Amino acid sequence: MMVSAQPDRTGGRLAAAAVPTPSLLDAAIERGGLHPFFQAQIAMDESIVGAEALARIATVESAAAAPGPWLLLAERLERIDALTLAIARSVAACAKAFLLAGAPLPVSINISPTSLARHGFADRLAEAVAAAGAPCSLFTLEVTDRVATLPSASTRAAMQA
Repeated sequence: MMVSAQPDRTGGRLAAAAVPTPSLLDAAIERGGLHPFFQAQIAMDESIVGAEALARIATVESAAAAPGPWLLLAERLERIDALTLAIARSVAACAKAFLLAGAPLPVSINISPTSLARHGFADRLAEAVAAAGAPCSLFTLEVTDRVATLPSASTRAAMQA
């Protein structure tokens, strides 16, 4: 099995991880192998005003594999929606826990422009968040930057929904 060290986008290093395969991707999506890690968003007064949820995939070789290769595979296999909805459910459960603890925390999640362009994706995302009991108002969508174009009118409508 090939392994490679993947740089974390936060500047740290993640452990060596298995090269992503369709079966490992499906297992992560379907069996709970996706985990949110939270990066604090800090105001000028040093207060925490939110968090960005970073998706990590647990593999046998690593507790937290870097997401880049997995996201590319998910997009290529048209599984990006399923991956995004799975991590959104996990993040929503955490947001609900923060809310119940008396510390509501706005969270940002990364969304592929491909997903946003799909009819009905916004509704499925809102349903995933609502099912966890978290209000959608706690969520900010960050469109991934692989596409260097402005969102279409339908994509903007999906983001507002």
